[in-house]
Amino acid sequence: MASAAYAAKRDVTDALYEAAVGAAGWSGAIGDILADVGGVQALMIEADLGAGTHVHLGAAGAINEEAAALCQAEHALNPWTPAQPPPSGRAITMSSLIPLRDLERTAFYADVLGPSDLAFGAATFVRTGPERWVGWGFGRSRQQGDYSARDLAVLEAYAPHVARAIALARRSDGLARVRNGDLSALDGLSPGTVLVDEAGRVLLANRAAMALEAEGALRLSQDGAACRDAAAAAAFSAAVADALAGAAPSPVRFRGKSGAVFALVATPLGSRAAERLAEAGARRPAAALFVFSSKGAPAAAPALLQDLFGFTPAEARVAAEMALGDGEAEIAGRLGIGLNSLKTHRRRIYDKAGVSRQAQLVRLVSRLPDGG
Repeated sequence: MASAAYAAKRDVTDALYEAAVGAAGWSGAIGDILADVGGVQALMIEADLGAGTHVHLGAAGAINEEAAALCQAEHALNPWTPAQPPPSGRAITMSSLIPLRDLERTAFYADVLGPSDLAFGAATFVRTGPERWVGWGFGRSRQQGDYSARDLAVLEAYAPHVARAIALARRSDGLARVRNGDLSALDGLSPGTVLVDEAGRVLLANRAAMALEAEGALRLSQDGAACRDAAAAAAFSAAVADALAGAAPSPVRFRGKSGAVFALVATPLGSRAAERLAEAGARRPAAALFVFSSKGAPAAAPALLQDLFGFTPAEARVAAEMALGDGEAEIAGRLGIGLNSLKTHRRRIYDKAGVSRQAQLVRLVSRLPDGG
């Protein structure tokens, strides 16, 4: 784990969100990160571990096209490919997988890395499905030296933005249309969606968000958006402020007036999306607030979790209940199973989702759209 602190740059996160909705390619965004951490080249790859396939999404730097093609053809022989990806969002150095002296003895180094002047590398991976990952790797020459803890912190700072952009955009064509300036798509989004300006003032809210205000879950006004759950109000406001500052804050769980559970995912829109929406008449929004409801989750959430993480049907049902944040006894009672069975499912769920605690599972699941 990287130990140095690093704040993601707004222009780079803008580029990441743009790339995820197809408005721009990934190459520009990873090129910006390459300029920060340094190196010869950078590649972004989507891997399907089940099918054994790797697809290049983008590249930056001095790319040796012949070596890059050979790298894709012989990815299974690449000593820089971990047997299993590290936890989602974790950055690692390639020297932690294989020391340079051993790397130089491999045929892959002779055929691919050497001709590309690569001796050191660093990479980050985010999970995008049960056996699907997106990883972006950066390579340096022997003269440039290995990547530092600060460099790993840079890569990790952008990981939540990549994960959120992919999760939101891939699960919702409507979001991509909104980011590309199509305000007519706003009411087609199933989560409550609110666009706010740089001061946090509400500019637009879709029908789902208005319904949440009517039922006492949200308060929307020109002064801003807030939840009516006093216990979560400060965290809700802080998440909005973080998104306006260009960060990717953790989801905030809160309850409505009726006791229903909701999760806020606040996301910076980026300057380019803001400009397109302003041209469409949205008075230059700065962030989008998505409020996902747990209502109807027993029918929809398990199927989504099963699809994304490869859970069995039983594991998916348990994970959906655990994601509400309640205690073991309450969850087991609702599901009609014993505590020992629940703990067995919990261990398998954590392993497949790449988490180690229930709080992490809550944050992970609450980032996902409700499948509507």
